[in-house]
Amino acid sequence: MQKLVVALSLTVATSYTVEFSSEVEATKLPDFYHTSPQLTEEVNKLVGTCKGLKVETIKDGEREIQVARYRDPSVATGWLGAKYKTMVVAGEHAREMIGTEIALNFVKALCGDALAKDIADAKKETEFLVVMNANPGSRALVENGEYCRRVSPGNVDINRNFDVQYDKVDRGDADTNPGKDAFDQPESRILKQLMAHFQPHAYLDLHSGFKGMFFPNQVANDKALSTKLQRLVAPVDESTCNCPLGVANEAVGYHTAGSALDYSFSVLNVPFAMAVEVFIGKRKDAKELEDRWNAQKKDLLKPIMTGSSFLENGIAADTVIPMSLIESGDQTEQSPEAINCLNTFNPTNKLKFTEIIDKWTNALAQLSIKSRQIPANAAIEAIRMSKEKGMSFRQKIEEPQQEEVPVWIAVKALGLLLVVYIGMKYYNVKQSKSAEAAPLNVQMSPVQISD
Repeated sequence: MQKLVVALSLTVATSYTVEFSSEVEATKLPDFYHTSPQLTEEVNKLVGTCKGLKVETIKDGEREIQVARYRDPSVATGWLGAKYKTMVVAGEHAREMIGTEIALNFVKALCGDALAKDIADAKKETEFLVVMNANPGSRALVENGEYCRRVSPGNVDINRNFDVQYDKVDRGDADTNPGKDAFDQPESRILKQLMAHFQPHAYLDLHSGFKGMFFPNQVANDKALSTKLQRLVAPVDESTCNCPLGVANEAVGYHTAGSALDYSFSVLNVPFAMAVEVFIGKRKDAKELEDRWNAQKKDLLKPIMTGSSFLENGIAADTVIPMSLIESGDQTEQSPEAINCLNTFNPTNKLKFTEIIDKWTNALAQLSIKSRQIPANAAIEAIRMSKEKGMSFRQKIEEPQQEEVPVWIAVKALGLLLVVYIGMKYYNVKQSKSAEAAPLNVQMSPVQISD
């Protein structure tokens, strides 16, 4: 009997280690992840008790995607709907299952079935549309053991299938295959339809396999907007992930051409668009990402100076903070065959799993709140500046730019010139009248000119 107790104790201890220790890599999907049928069931269960929640299924051919819409009953709406709209998308890449879990928990938080400190504020004046599982056909394959599967059932990367810089998409990697044509996949067509009809003010895209917070490339064309966005998001970054903040550009290895992120900003003119990478498994550069943030955050978290100019703990209100490039991300450094994709893209330790979900659920609420400070025409202005300058993003960050003359300085200069001109005219008229009244010999006096 004593031997049996010892054996049982060892068994329990071993299972505890596998489930909770970050040192042990899982070889099968832990049971705290939801399967696709469970995801659907969890959301459907909320409908009866959650006022303001509507769940629908969007179909395109044989593909079906579940969508949750939430608007608190207290939120007033006009003919265009709520004052603000936030769209959350997860699961475009099937192996990144943690994003779907965060999106599900966010819906629960909206309904009061999960805790999130800032969720009550987030619900004010805002309507939400949440796509928890944007690639359900392939997620089912991942749940059955194909842990490295990223693409759709049609073997296309949904997040490279959007019609934005589509001719620049990398076609040399099966994992980022953009398809034969933009929107030739039912999943991307459904997302396009949802974006166009919902017209979000904020678009938030969840991914994993890296740590970072990304803005669309064209944000960098507008110095004022890029500075404001970085400073708005920096506190969320600091409290959630301590990860690099900036843009992900194809020139540095993170190919965003054809992505939903850039499409939302550049085509649909969504003013606040972000992609977030919420988790990274064992990678040699994981610590470097936090170090990069620690170096980057210096000015981003400083308060705006008020009062004396000698204050050293703040920055001037008109300070421009250059937009950073995030130098890697989308691809792991090793081929899928050489890594454990389940652990690279998803936390398999239950404590870590819970921590990631809790932090990013509240981060979504915070980002939705922050988005209200960005004007509705922000994307339009940034794109206009890009066209006017006729300059690529790479050129913009590498070439020194001459500071533009503020409008008020130009107006003051013109005003000064006008005053001088009127003064001279007045003087000339006065001199003419004096000369007419003076004797002839005074008029004929020579003018002495010195060398």
